[in-house]
Amino acid sequence: MYRIVGLFFIVLSNSIFAQNFYLDLQANALKEQHTIDSLQYEKQFANPKAIADYTQSFSERLTKLGYLQNRIAALQKTNDSTFVSQIQLGKRTSTIRIITTDTPFLKEMNFVKQDTIAVSITETETFMNALMQQLEQSGYAISKI
Repeated sequence: MYRIVGLFFIVLSNSIFAQNFYLDLQANALKEQHTIDSLQYEKQFANPKAIADYTQSFSERLTKLGYLQNRIAALQKTNDSTFVSQIQLGKRTSTIRIITTDTPFLKEMNFVKQDTIAVSITETETFMNALMQQLEQSGYAISKI
């Protein structure tokens, strides 16, 4: 019985005294800062590696939202538990145009009817996956887009 109670206190004390790390994402321009803040990012982490990984995934999230030129300018430790990441968003792209003139088989199979397809940046991945699925069902299993 005493061993179980002792083990319980050891486990509890480790969780009580674990250090948390905090992330603050900052931009150079006020408009960019409003964009970053509107995305509601995580601010508390268990270790510094989790902060670095999250910062990278946040950059990928920005790319999917149309900030194709975003970059992490710096990730600095400001004190023993706080990290500040400087992010530059760049110009936002809202639409991607896909030119299909070099792929006549897409027209022959009625996948596309125009020489240029305009797709919203947020729908690009879904569109490309659907197109790949249609190609696979039509016998082009190892095709690349």
